[in-house]
Amino acid sequence: MKTDNLKKCIADGLRQKRYGNAAVAVWKSGRKAEVFGGNTDRYTYFDMASCGKVLVTTPLILKAIGEKKISLQSELKDFFDVGDETKGKITVEQLLTHTSGIVRNAISPEIGAAGRGAVAKHILDEPLAFAPGSEVRYSCNGMILLGYIAEIVFGEPLDGLFERYIKKPLKLERSKFNIAIDEPNAADCFEREHVGKLRVDDINVYNMGGVAGSGASFWCLSDVENFMESVMKKSGTVYDPDLYAVAERNYTSGCARTASYEDRGLGWMEARETPIDTGDLFPGNGGTFGHTGWTGVSVFFNRTLDLYAIVLTNATRFNNMKSGFKGFDFMDTHRARRDIMNAIKADLNEGFPD
Repeated sequence: MKTDNLKKCIADGLRQKRYGNAAVAVWKSGRKAEVFGGNTDRYTYFDMASCGKVLVTTPLILKAIGEKKISLQSELKDFFDVGDETKGKITVEQLLTHTSGIVRNAISPEIGAAGRGAVAKHILDEPLAFAPGSEVRYSCNGMILLGYIAEIVFGEPLDGLFERYIKKPLKLERSKFNIAIDEPNAADCFEREHVGKLRVDDINVYNMGGVAGSGASFWCLSDVENFMESVMKKSGTVYDPDLYAVAERNYTSGCARTASYEDRGLGWMEARETPIDTGDLFPGNGGTFGHTGWTGVSVFFNRTLDLYAIVLTNATRFNNMKSGFKGFDFMDTHRARRDIMNAIKADLNEGFPD
């Protein structure tokens, strides 16, 4: 595959300090190309942030569904002590599609350190932002609850479940939660100035000890490629093959078209009308699904095009560095991903496939 445009885009991004590390892969009809920037290779760790929702939490929940441990209609009251009747009836499907009414709120170090029961109570004590099923609003806290549900039904902590049901079966080489503070081959992805006691960026996950269903596992490009290729093949190693079509269809078309509306599959974001993160590479016709992560990463697929693209950067940290860690415009992170996607599109147009 021709990669001149992608190489130039990444070189320009490094020179302009849009990011300090980049690892990009594109797969088209069985052929793959990789381009790196900064002191980066196939095994450099990146904080995948919210991409962990589809790399870890969603596969575990779909695996539990495939094994009939739970169903999409299982309710929160089946797993937690929920005093409110409406909250108790929130379903696994609504959590996966971000239609539960549960939205993000701050989890303090004290609550995070107290463990699953305290965090779940804190999340469930908050008022719902809307009636379950009526709207779409992205929810890290809903995915935290899904991570806890996986722990409850499989009887093991989330990081252990990742090792047992995802890392080992897929033969991933390095990916894990909570890499070392001084990890030698890792991009700095935390937006705060100093690393602190954990490398994870998300402050709620940081306060929970670095492991949560909302994301924040560390992956290298080689392992993300392995996962993506398994999904493209609808491998039963990830989850039941019959569930791929179930997971990838749109569940939110009947929800109110608020400012936060998104087309959502089970865990997956469905890219329509060419959202900024996919640029011109993926058409906005509903056939593209994937996810983004706050740190500057993304994964997207399109089965009709037989195409996937992985973008790993630490753009958000570099955005914050520009102001001396005093704040940033997150749209710059979106634009960095968009420009990489557009460069891939230009290369495909010029010479791939033959």
